[in-house]
Amino acid sequence: MKSLIPAVLGVILLTPAAGFAGGTEDVIFLKDGSVYRGIIVDEVPGETYKIEIAGGSVFVFEAAEVDYISRGLEKEGKAPSRPGQETPPETSRLSFGFRAVVGSTYINEEALIPFGGLLLFGLRAHAVYTPSLAVGYVRTEPKDGDHRSVLAHSFIPIHIQNRFTFYRGGSMKMHSEFDVGYGLVYGGSKPGQKGGFLYGFGQAMELGPGKIRVNLSATLYVQHYDTYYWGAEPMLMFLGGVGFSV
Repeated sequence: MKSLIPAVLGVILLTPAAGFAGGTEDVIFLKDGSVYRGIIVDEVPGETYKIEIAGGSVFVFEAAEVDYISRGLEKEGKAPSRPGQETPPETSRLSFGFRAVVGSTYINEEALIPFGGLLLFGLRAHAVYTPSLAVGYVRTEPKDGDHRSVLAHSFIPIHIQNRFTFYRGGSMKMHSEFDVGYGLVYGGSKPGQKGGFLYGFGQAMELGPGKIRVNLSATLYVQHYDTYYWGAEPMLMFLGGVGFSV
């Protein structure tokens, strides 16, 4: 009986390495074309997958980065065919972001400096498309405070941001953004509230391997404002932003 104990312990200790020593392995195919072969040692379905490759290195990938997964493949076999693939489930997740913005705009041929912040609340409906509700506050101040014909404005944009992810590579993501909504304008040479239809186009970049990423953006807004509902006078506003997204 005593002689069986070392044998049993040996089997138990060798079990974690059986996948590498045996003839099967797991394979994770990323959307950027990368392939990782080894043993999936931990996973949260729909969120993260951790794989240990030969040599002991461990990599963790988010579900949004993974194209598909194949398990228990023969090591010497070729790339898996479609029937052997396991596609990670696409899960809808809430997203949140904040941007501090600063830029430039012109009203009545006078230069102003806009600065403020923007909050974004979105639903990550797909790895490519994320719609978000954006609410912000931007203050515009004339560059020349002593000689100015245009008074400071307060700009409150309320719009839907449509974000399309067109590039993923490592810890970097690139997005195109299209905004559409309504903007309120307070102050200026005519007191009272003004506002109108607004839309914007932009590019953004996310950096970081985790769920919290640094966000860099550049957006061009077109804001119509007057005392009428849809507005009559367009205002072009360029805003560069830096913040974070989750």
